[in-house]
Amino acid sequence: MAIDLTDYSKTAAQRGWGAGWPSCNGAKAAGTATVSADLSGVRVSVHKRIARLVDLLMDATEKRGYRLKSGHCGGYNCRAISGTNSPSNHSWGLAVDLNWQSNPYVRPRRTDMPVWMPLLWNRYGFAWGGNYGSNGTRGKADAMHYEFMGSPADADAMTALALRELAGGSAPASATPPVSAPAIPEDIEVLDNTPLAAGRNDFRLIVPTGSASQLIARSWVSIVGNGANVTGTIYAQSDTGGLKNFPVSASFANGHSQRWWTELPSGTTQIGIVLDAPRGGTLALEAKAK
Repeated sequence: MAIDLTDYSKTAAQRGWGAGWPSCNGAKAAGTATVSADLSGVRVSVHKRIARLVDLLMDATEKRGYRLKSGHCGGYNCRAISGTNSPSNHSWGLAVDLNWQSNPYVRPRRTDMPVWMPLLWNRYGFAWGGNYGSNGTRGKADAMHYEFMGSPADADAMTALALRELAGGSAPASATPPVSAPAIPEDIEVLDNTPLAAGRNDFRLIVPTGSASQLIARSWVSIVGNGANVTGTIYAQSDTGGLKNFPVSASFANGHSQRWWTELPSGTTQIGIVLDAPRGGTLALEAKAK
């Protein structure tokens, strides 16, 4: 079963992590571990079952250029969600807050995180709080916040995947479950990451301009569904080539969400999206520098 990064209908307790706040017995019984980022030395405490995974992701985040700040990051905390009587995922040790001063819980969203960073964490089963409130347009976004959305077994499998992809380990491929986010190759810059709503998506996306896009040699659009097929059409408008259409079929088979992608025509300035995504998904614009 895929890890659905948009499904908040189940609590961590319902996914097999034991009790959260107020007893926090799930994390207390299993134990927490403190992990440290290699470059900055930032330390956070998380549930033992995801400790290695968080450690690998913090290191990968810093190696790709985003430095974590000491005193501005945290993990396990036996508490409720602010302003509610509902347990926070921090109370299971399944969430981390990163650089909270520059990524506050506000509307509209405010963040200094590069666009590739949420996709990196998405890849290994973490949802990004920056997508809350329709990306901060209809409610507060919590850009500091990443929370693991899978089960304990998913955590083991995501750790195995990260060991292979981020640390060059030799975990068995059979341990890897599907997850609804594309991989981010080291030489690819993600220009934009847009969640797909569950159901029909019909909107226009402007290709980001500025110094990053001016250096683009080649660019792609990629789509991954959340545990269901995504079908429809992408329309690419370029200054030189006019309007071109690309049929989309991002499949879900044998428990795996497959990544669909296509190279965009040179000079693409905007993209039209007409897609049916029964359970939502992720659309990314990716580029390779010259």
